Amino acid sequence: MTKFLPQRYTGERKVRCLLIPGTELKQKSETELILVARTNRAAFGELYERTVDKVYTYLYYRTKNKALSEDLVSATFLKALENIDRFRPKSGGFTAWLLRIARNLLYDEYRKNNRITQLASGGAETGPGATPEEAVIRCEDKAVLQKMIAALPDLQREAIVLKYTLNLKNKEIASVLGKSETAVSSLLHRAMQALRNEVKTHGLQG
Repeated sequence: MTKFLPQRYTGERKVRCLLIPGTELKQKSETELILVARTNRAAFGELYERTVDKVYTYLYYRTKNKALSEDLVSATFLKALENIDRFRPKSGGFTAWLLRIARNLLYDEYRKNNRITQLASGGAETGPGATPEEAVIRCEDKAVLQKMIAALPDLQREAIVLKYTLNLKNKEIASVLGKSETAVSSLLHRAMQALRNEVKTHGLQG
């Protein structure tokens, strides 16, 4: 599991029994695996192993609900397995495709149960790196930072999670959100500017 997982994903038994990758598949590229996975579930199993952490992390940060996140992870991969023939590499990559499926299932779940449409507003933990943006986020007072991120508009907060927790490229984020790359850049710029202003207001060090 990646060290950025908020909690350990424990729902693997729901789908993993169907997807047992062979040792030789671990040497294949993602593109090769996707081609093989159209007729070989074991190949899809290897794709699952490579991407399940990110799908779970995304869902957990959106819901702050471990059980719901695990159920949605299972539903995401089962739907992806059923629709693997429809995947197109130009759509933003396999991980982005999975996250888009997860996002749609999440909103379906909230609509189906008539839940409040405002999803969980927890902040994002950031991965390693030394870009100016990450330096701004990596301030001394983590509790205050979490509140700052939680106060961002939903789309900006989601973009922050995708960019700095899951380390997606802007093209991938655009695919997940159904936005253009320009729109994603604008979302991230506005979010980071808001965080910079808040960091400055609170006198926090990056």
